[in-house]
Amino acid sequence: MNARRVVFVDENLPWLLIEGEAITARGNHFVANEGDDASLVLIAPAADVALHWADLPDLAPAQARGAARLIGAEQSLLPVSD
Repeated sequence: MNARRVVFVDENLPWLLIEGEAITARGNHFVANEGDDASLVLIAPAADVALHWADLPDLAPAQARGAARLIGAEQSLLPVSD
């Protein structure tokens, strides 16, 4: 079964464990465990996230994806490979 642990970036670090399509556990004050094999998803507050908009008119879908990757790489703090 595919398990995902969703952590909300807040002062209390509330979290949910989702297995399949059901929430099977929840809590506050998330602490990572080495034995936990669930995928980790962090959700930041919208007010703390920058949004960059790119207008790519008249491009084929593959061209638009490539252009979006290049634009995103220019704005990213990490290399595209990460």
